[in-house]
Amino acid sequence: MVYWQQNEAHITRTHEVTMKVSRITTQNNQRKMIQAMIASDYSVSRACRIVTIYPSTHYRWLKKDEKYVANSKLAFEREEKRQDRIFKKWEDKFYADWFEMIAEIKK
Repeated sequence: MVYWQQNEAHITRTHEVTMKVSRITTQNNQRKMIQAMIASDYSVSRACRIVTIYPSTHYRWLKKDEKYVANSKLAFEREEKRQDRIFKKWEDKFYADWFEMIAEIKK
C-alpha cells in the first residue's frame, strides 16, 4: 500500500470515530434538553441555558431529527399525564376536606 493510501485510510477511520463521538454527544444533549424542557416548564431559552446549547440547535433538531421530535412528544405526554395524576389527587383531597368541613359546620 502506498503512503498516501495508508494516510487516507487513517483519516477515514479518524473521521468515522469523530462522527460516532459527535453522534453520541448529540444524543446525550438531546436527552438532557428534553429533561431540561420539562424542568423549566417548557421554556426553550431556560432549557437551552441549562444544557448549554443555542436555541437554534434545539429548533434544528426539531426540524431535521424525527427521533428527537418523537422522544420529545413522548416525554411531554408522560409528564402531562404525571401532572394530571398529581392534580387529580390534590383535587380529590381538597374536595374531601371541603365536604368534611361543611359536614362539621352543619352539625
